[in-house]
Amino acid sequence: MSRYPQASSPPTHAKAGRSAVLVLTTLAVLVVPSIALGAPEEVSEVTAGAELFVAADGSDSGTGTAADPFRTLERARTAVRELAKDELPAGGIDVNLRGGVYERTSSFTLTEADSGTPASPVTYRAYQGEDVRIVGGNILAKDDFAPVTDGSVSERLPAASRDQVVAYDLKSHGITDYGEILQTGHGLPSEPALPELFVDDAAMTLSRFPNTGFERIGKVVDPGSNPRETGTGGPYTRPLPPVFDHGPTFQYADDRVEGWENTGDIWMYGYWYWDWADGNLRIESIDADKDSLTAESASQYSVRAGQRYYYYNVLEELDVPGEYYLDRTDGILYFYPPADFDDATVALTTQTDPLFHLDSASHVNVEGLTFELSRGDGVQIDGGTNNVVRDGLFHKLGGLGARVSGGVENGLEGNEIVHTGMGGLVLDGGDRNTLTPSLNFARHNVIHDYSRLALTYHPAITLRGVGAIAAHNEIHTGPHQAIAFAGNNHVIEYNDI
Repeated sequence: MSRYPQASSPPTHAKAGRSAVLVLTTLAVLVVPSIALGAPEEVSEVTAGAELFVAADGSDSGTGTAADPFRTLERARTAVRELAKDELPAGGIDVNLRGGVYERTSSFTLTEADSGTPASPVTYRAYQGEDVRIVGGNILAKDDFAPVTDGSVSERLPAASRDQVVAYDLKSHGITDYGEILQTGHGLPSEPALPELFVDDAAMTLSRFPNTGFERIGKVVDPGSNPRETGTGGPYTRPLPPVFDHGPTFQYADDRVEGWENTGDIWMYGYWYWDWADGNLRIESIDADKDSLTAESASQYSVRAGQRYYYYNVLEELDVPGEYYLDRTDGILYFYPPADFDDATVALTTQTDPLFHLDSASHVNVEGLTFELSRGDGVQIDGGTNNVVRDGLFHKLGGLGARVSGGVENGLEGNEIVHTGMGGLVLDGGDRNTLTPSLNFARHNVIHDYSRLALTYHPAITLRGVGAIAAHNEIHTGPHQAIAFAGNNHVIEYNDI
């Protein structure tokens, strides 16, 4: 794997010429003025009492100064603990990350032992606005892509694209976790996103048919079971209950499915009964004599004729630039590259854990960082008090930008969150028995072009629990909800949707 090159310009947002819809789901919600919840005051500038430096080309045997920086976040974390062993310096500690790429194979975790205080916070920040990128993927050197030489693969590729498709041996480059496609969707357990292929800032497409739009369900021979009506109704855990074992059988309109080799991993994605309930189904069998197929599992609400769906993860449909297919058995990535491939950065997302994880830490600031190229979330904050992520960029993520669970006055402000897979932000916390608010917050963030992978019920902002705050955010270009809330006494104000 080559070193991670510099990124192209990050995504930008624009306000002009938009219309949008706000969809709110609520359970026992009372919206009250923010003053009733004691909204956090603006953070004032504090001069740090100590500074440490980290650089991608530094050394963990260094001293952590500007002239002799550490190399890893973990070494900086150890140095912070050493400085704070007796008492934190007045004004706190700034960990300055110099511009560069910091590759992660697991979460960078801060615990209670890494906390600051109100007067002496601990801050991890991009030094003087330099481009600092926390990444959870692998860069695929273009020189390591090669023509397809496996005849059994070539004969399955479309004739028109056979000479265009190239192969990358992931296994020989040490990339062995390819994920597993599982049944997900409305009402079902979430899973980390599958490994995704990015060329610069654009997500490539897992091979599908049709290339755009949808097929329509033909005559329904057997709708399968209806878990929502005949089962428990959820919430579900894995393995899914037996009510899902009876999958539907329906007729298809295009007989090209009969030319596909059923590897046991061809899937369909669609809105099987309602247009607000998406999900996927794996094909169990194809009956060419009856122009019908049977899915392995039931959809949450069964299926009905006329509903829209498409097929994906089909090697035989690798027919347009930007599509790819991952052979999980042999560890080979097949890719039909776009025209500008030679000058592009190609990356495969691999990490499933959050890139940054604050676990019971308090008074920690994370400022000006870019979180990208992960199958999971960018940041997760569990518990603690007064942790703030500000002025960052979250993009090219398979999960959320950030998730805040519990604690008090934890939140995000001034960030851009774009091209996430499964929503923007989730704020949870507080005590519903005592109506004690969390005061966890999302303020002055720009969230757009979100939920690429889960197209219903994965909003830009989700509020749960008691007393969360969503204020002065800008939200646009999403597939379904802007803000969803459930619980009590949340504040939702001055958002531009």
